[in-house]
Amino acid sequence: MDDSQLILCLGSNFEQEKNIQQAQKMLRLELPNLCFTHNLWTEPIGVITPNYLNCLAYGTISITYWDILKLTKRIEQRLGRSQKAASSTKITIDIDILQYGNDKFHLSDWERNYVKELLVEISTQYQDTKE
Repeated sequence: MDDSQLILCLGSNFEQEKNIQQAQKMLRLELPNLCFTHNLWTEPIGVITPNYLNCLAYGTISITYWDILKLTKRIEQRLGRSQKAASSTKITIDIDILQYGNDKFHLSDWERNYVKELLVEISTQYQDTKE
């Protein structure tokens, strides 16, 4: 299998710094080539909750989309993500696949200001590695 471009979006509104850090650590264990943007505080959209802490993970990987999806769901569960907690607007961790290979997902997320800002950071990192 050829390497595929991967971009993940991580977010938390409960014990934000701890949960983002734990999710990053778990992702690095499985995908050691993954890089992370800086963390960015954002206000919730459409709900009343504490602010979110977000970042993007990016890199090239050689595992399937379905393996990535299973991995992200497993990490969410290990960090306490559940339907009950999500329905109470307490999000310990949310990990969404924004891009796998040439396919983009969660298209509305690509329009969010924090995603746009963090994507600029990723493109700057890629430019730095080419020079």
